Amino acid sequence: MTNTLDLCALSPAARQAVQAILEKEFVRDPNTAPEPPPMPLTWAEIAQVFGRVQWAWPQWVPRGHVTLLTGPQGVGKSFLAAHLIACFTGGQETWPDGVPVSGDCVGNVLLLETEQMRGAYAERMTAAGAKLGMVYHLDCDPFSVVRLPRDMGVVLEQARLVNARVVLLDSLSGGNDLDENSSEMRQLLRGLAALAAQLDVPVLGVHHLRKRSQLEPDKPNLDRVRGSSAITQFSRSVLALWRPNGGADGPVRVEPLKCSFCKPPEPLGFAITDAGTLEFCDAPEEERQETLQDRATDFLLTVLQDGPRSAAALREDAELAGFSWATIRRAKDVLHVVSVRRDGRWLWSLPERERQ
Repeated sequence: MTNTLDLCALSPAARQAVQAILEKEFVRDPNTAPEPPPMPLTWAEIAQVFGRVQWAWPQWVPRGHVTLLTGPQGVGKSFLAAHLIACFTGGQETWPDGVPVSGDCVGNVLLLETEQMRGAYAERMTAAGAKLGMVYHLDCDPFSVVRLPRDMGVVLEQARLVNARVVLLDSLSGGNDLDENSSEMRQLLRGLAALAAQLDVPVLGVHHLRKRSQLEPDKPNLDRVRGSSAITQFSRSVLALWRPNGGADGPVRVEPLKCSFCKPPEPLGFAITDAGTLEFCDAPEEERQETLQDRATDFLLTVLQDGPRSAAALREDAELAGFSWATIRRAKDVLHVVSVRRDGRWLWSLPERERQ
């Protein structure tokens, strides 16, 4: 049984390479020794090809790699994306953290909007100061929607045609028909990473977090990013947007969940104004989750406010309140409670009471 090679199944470049090898094989003189294979590249040579990591938005958005903007629905991911488009088109002089936008980052943008909200998106970009004449759609059909990975070659071609400084995909889930939890997402993300590397520009993808369970904290992490782990694996920067205080309004916290090339930058915050613009501010602080030890400390502080109590009575009250004696003793250390033996009993009191 002989194996035959189906050249039609190969890409044009691969087919040409295989044909060249076959032709060389056919004309080879049997008396001539075969040529040795070429030496593999060293990493010194590879480093010369790729050079040092370059940044669009320093510490936040690297050039030549995938950056993910992720968060729950309605948190303002597209508003932030529209503001970043304004930065790339020269409509904003500084990035959200106040760092100046360098001139080599300013230019055309290829925006792949996949959720059919183009009128609203245009309004948001205009409000942010973006120059819409520098923002390009995938083709000449205003209603077309990119489908990846099928259209990856078209995206590469169009990005080169307009000399895009960034490719923005909003949203990742809207731009493909794959099962987000399947192994096919690995091929899609690998393709986006290769696209960014070939163009030497950032590829920004907007994506959602999955709903958190009741046992999970409000603060997002990489495990909360919806779909296959390949989505974050091939993203070199993952930026999370969330509201520490909950609710549908209030300031939004922006912080890196993953930063492959540098120390993570300090989080920042923004609020969405009635005009649809963003006002940047210090990052809103996340609420600290009250622990059992916190509640035990509050309990002990409350029961000792009126003066010394016997340890036996405290233990009985603590058990009724649902605290173990070991937890209460740890709370005693936190508050520096003073214990003194009087009349055969141990009395506990707050230190300021003892000094009096």
